[in-house]
Formats: sequence, structure tokens, C-alpha cells
Amino acid sequence: VAPRDLEPFKLEEYRGWLDSMHRSEEIGEKRLQFFVTLVTAVVGGVLALAKAKGGVLDIDMELASDLARWALPALLILGVLTFFRMLRRDSRTDFCKHELKKIRRWFEEPGGKPGAAAGEPARTRRREPRPLHHGGLTAIMLALNAVLFGAWCGVLSSVPGYPMNPGGLILGTVAGWAAGRWCQWLSERRRGPWANDDLLQSDEKSNPL
Repeated sequence: VAPRDLEPFKLEEYRGWLDSMHRSEEIGEKRLQFFVTLVTAVVGGVLALAKAKGGVLDIDMELASDLARWALPALLILGVLTFFRMLRRDSRTDFCKHELKKIRRWFEEPGGKPGAAAGEPARTRRREPRPLHHGGLTAIMLALNAVLFGAWCGVLSSVPGYPMNPGGLILGTVAGWAAGRWCQWLSERRRGPWANDDLLQSDEKSNPL
């Protein structure tokens, strides 16, 4: 089969990978929206249960702290599970981007040679972790989990008269962020050989997700 006779097939393959990547992004957005909605509802419920008998804005902070001791761990467990799902979604998105890049290179090859689309061996250069300044849904999820863990640490280390320990809040948030970032780094380093080649590396620098 002549290389140019494969163009219709390559175009359909490109559309398929592009649609798969968009679906993966959409699923990630829905997971994040659900978690944010749940956190908002739980925080609102805790404050409503801890409302004092006085004015509308009067909150019994001691009672709120006691309720948070149980609510925050439950939210944190769900947040960690969602974060791990986000890491799997990132792996799937990177794989789709890799395949799209290969097809684009196939069309750029002189004479329509299969080149990378036929399965060039992956480069051996190790994949660099995804930069934090690129943001993304996973980074937002990481930050939310870090704040939840920090708040839980602040509540657990509180003393009578101080329902939230600022030191525990700060240290817990930093520790939660570091743990989440380490998990993200480990997940990216353990991906398949397709994630280590220059095709994906160059595509991420020009079009980060």
C-alpha cells in the first residue's frame, strides 16, 4: 500500500485519538466539579450544625471543630482517591497526545513515509515531571487535598479556646502538598516508554494541558 493511500485512515485515526483525549479531559472536569461541590456542601453543613442560638452569623467554633474532626478525614479520603484517578487521566491524556503527535509527524515526513507513525523506538531520555506552573485539573486537586489535610492537622492540634491551630494548618498544608507532588512525580516517572520520547516532551512545551 502506497503511503499516501493511508491518508484517509490516518485522518480517522487522528480524529479518534483527539476525541478520546477530549473525553478524558471532560471526565476530569466533572470529577473535580463533583468534589468541589461536595466539599462546599459538607463545609456548609458543618457550619449550619454548629450555628449558635444567637444571631445568624454566630457560630459555635468549638462544635464546628469537633464536627470537622470527622468530616475532614472523609473528604480527604475521597479527595485522595479522586487525585489518583486524575493521575490516571493524565497518563491517558499524555498517551493520546503522543499518538496525535506521531500522526502529525507522519504527514510532515517527505513523501508520506510512515516514520514515527509506524512505531519508531522511544527515546531513552527520562521524562521530566509536569511543571506546576502549567496548572491543570490535577494541580487544583492537589491543592485542595493539601488544604484539607492542613485543616485537619490544624483541628487535631487545636487547644481549648483555639479551634484551629495556625501552625498545624500551615505545616499540614505543606506536608500534604509535598506528598501529593511526590505521588504525581512518581506516577509520571513510572509511565510507559512512550512517555519518555521527544514527541511528547516537545508537544507538552508547546501545548500543555
